[in-house]
Amino acid sequence: MNQIDLWGNPIDETDWKTRALEAEEELRRLKSRLESQYTENFIKFWKAYPNRCRKRYAAKCYHEAVARLEAEGHEDPENYIISAAEAYSGRTKDVTYCQHPSTWLNQDGFHDEAAKIEEYDHLKDMLGIPYDSAGVY
Repeated sequence: MNQIDLWGNPIDETDWKTRALEAEEELRRLKSRLESQYTENFIKFWKAYPNRCRKRYAAKCYHEAVARLEAEGHEDPENYIISAAEAYSGRTKDVTYCQHPSTWLNQDGFHDEAAKIEEYDHLKDMLGIPYDSAGVY
């Protein structure tokens, strides 16, 4: 039985097989690219960040942020971002008002959290107030 395309043109059976093989190969490439984006440290960040949405775009932004920090000379940029995400999560009560992870990463929100962690450390040393590492009293 001959197959026809949407416009009524006959399609050779080998053409169908070729298209199917090309589609399978494209699917394999997409899956491997996604798996390479979802690194172990990205998964740690994803679990730590309070507002989990648009995971694929967040992974792209995460890797771009890591590259920016490496260019700035940070020794361990991934742990820097993860600890900042944990701190942000600790002080964010309502996810409704929490930035999307891609926005937080693109705007270098991790620098804000790192500054707050340093400020809390300074207060802890001065006043002797106990608190956890996420800055929650």
